[in-house]
Amino acid sequence: MRTQGKWYKLDNAASIVPSAAHGADTRVMRLTCELTEEVDPSALQSALDLAIAGFPHLLCVLRKGLFWYYLDSRDIRPKAVLESLPALSPLYFEGRKNLLFRVVYYKRRINLEIFHVLTDGLGAFAFFKTLIRGYLSIKYGLKFQGIPEETASVAEKSADAFRHYYQKQKGLGQLKTMTAEKAYRLRGERDEIGRAHG
Repeated sequence: MRTQGKWYKLDNAASIVPSAAHGADTRVMRLTCELTEEVDPSALQSALDLAIAGFPHLLCVLRKGLFWYYLDSRDIRPKAVLESLPALSPLYFEGRKNLLFRVVYYKRRINLEIFHVLTDGLGAFAFFKTLIRGYLSIKYGLKFQGIPEETASVAEKSADAFRHYYQKQKGLGQLKTMTAEKAYRLRGERDEIGRAHG
């Protein structure tokens, strides 16, 4: 249920995303799980219903205020649907009140696509892991002994980690101590707005 007037301020990293999301740069990330047999749509929907209960802060739409963007909680039930759009298609459309993530499936593959304003990669992975665990439990009756479940509270899942961990006295110099891996790049011909199709 929607808490009346529940809204979330965008964190520092997310605050620039809405204005930068246009054309080929949709600011959407995708996580994929490939199974050994075709996806059962009803089991996936049941798993999504269970998973979202632990991540209610994802049930938000992006709104534009007078001076800034913010996330407004909504009672919109997410649906797992057959994939019909190109990968990483836009999720945010100004003025439209739609969820900022989608769960889609195609043959043996389950995909989570999520707008970067809603969470970072770690948060998206925590939700996706919960979704896949739920799907495998519902579909096959699997028990996951020895594999820890997501135990963070809703407040911890929706906290601004940048504000908590950033050390002002070190400035951006602290980023130099971090290591980075190269990201996988989609290849293929580009369409009229610059999205790659392979």
